[in-house]
Amino acid sequence: MKWKEVFKIKILSLDWDYFIDSTREERNEIFPYEKEGIFGWIKCYAQNYKHLRSIGVRQEELNFIISILDKQNKQIPILICEDHSLITYLILDLINNNNKLLDVYNFDFHDDIGDCKDCLNCGNWISYGYNQKMINDVLWIKNEDSILDTTLKQIPYKEHIINITSEFKSIDGIEFDGLFLCKSNQWTPPHLDKKMNKLIETLTSNFTNIRLIEKDNLENRFDAWFKNEVKNLYNSIFA
Repeated sequence: MKWKEVFKIKILSLDWDYFIDSTREERNEIFPYEKEGIFGWIKCYAQNYKHLRSIGVRQEELNFIISILDKQNKQIPILICEDHSLITYLILDLINNNNKLLDVYNFDFHDDIGDCKDCLNCGNWISYGYNQKMINDVLWIKNEDSILDTTLKQIPYKEHIINITSEFKSIDGIEFDGLFLCKSNQWTPPHLDKKMNKLIETLTSNFTNIRLIEKDNLENRFDAWFKNEVKNLYNSIFA
């Protein structure tokens, strides 16, 4: 560890959409449009049920993360929610209490450096954090096809550089000061909700300082009502 690393706070940020084992093409073609919500997923399952159900999680990456979590201090603050922009709550808590630089290690399908002119949201929280001087450095651990140029190693943002890697084991050995986990419902097929809930159960069973926000949005969406709505829409489309 470099001496200056001692004076930095490190957050591990996990967007559940990183662990979805689907290609860019599948996300573009059979996932709902942004902001369509649960009814968008109902439509997609009605039209592409077998294809969507065939999508699983990236088990190797998930197992690795669980092994990393097992090595962490069990008293670090953890925030679990649906919307990635709420990571700012955890960031503010940590920097206000420590007066140190803050680095983010972000597992995510998306880069989350969108325009901040309107308001903070799940697609611009990194650029917002830079603009508000809440974030010092970011390492984006992306999926292989998150960006078209798979050789790209850095993205400039104003005076900052976001480093990029698809080597998920690059965080091995790092001790984190905080953990953030978000579900990202608009990017997560509902039949995989149970997989994330198992990860939440692992965290709540082993860590002592956990906060859950938006609990309703963390519940399993692939329930009897959802399946019935999919069936009814399928019958109306293909009858």
